[in-house]
Amino acid sequence: MEIAIFQQSVKFIRGNSVHNTNGHRVYLNTAMSGLYSNNLIDEINITLNMEKLLGGASQESLSMKEEILLNTRIKISELINSSVHEIVLTSNTTEGVNIVTNGLDLNDADEIIITSHEHYSCLMPWKNLNIYRNVRIKIINVEEIIDATGNLIIERLFKALNKLLSKKTKIVFLSHILYTNGIEMPTLLLSRYLHERNVELCVDGAQSVGHIKIDIKALECDYFAFAGSKW
Repeated sequence: MEIAIFQQSVKFIRGNSVHNTNGHRVYLNTAMSGLYSNNLIDEINITLNMEKLLGGASQESLSMKEEILLNTRIKISELINSSVHEIVLTSNTTEGVNIVTNGLDLNDADEIIITSHEHYSCLMPWKNLNIYRNVRIKIINVEEIIDATGNLIIERLFKALNKLLSKKTKIVFLSHILYTNGIEMPTLLLSRYLHERNVELCVDGAQSVGHIKIDIKALECDYFAFAGSKW
């Protein structure tokens, strides 16, 4: 079963797009550097005013929050084609990856595989497994699986992966789209290849959801973490 984890954002409740300008700046990737939309600020104010008048723990406030969370999960499930029950709301992509890493039953006899182009915030949870549980980390060197123009060579990817896989490999972690060069990884092919070898796949989708169409069922990965504030 796929688990989709994303950064909670009120923008998804109304289905708003953010096209804010600040002087000569246009924020295409809104993320943490972009401007808040007026609709987002309005929604936050509605919630704060409700809590100001009735209290954050009142039945009215709690019911409203519950409805917001449910509506958000419904919107996200429709966006990525998953069930509502597969959606876990977190503060950001890194927290989602942390939930996965800390939930895995790994020990010093196990191995994980990552690529050399992972975002540092999502790389650290796996590094912590190496530090605190002595789990071995193996790395796919991205420079070795692309050609001179920067295009991914799938045959090189699977050749590099096959060299690193062993009976001790438990999970592979990589980005759906690498934030360094924009390469889209063949997630479905990787999922099927790894599952045949009893290895799980965890995907960082921070650069893909909202940027390209995502069908979580078609990807067949085990865990998929992404942000709600990016694109």
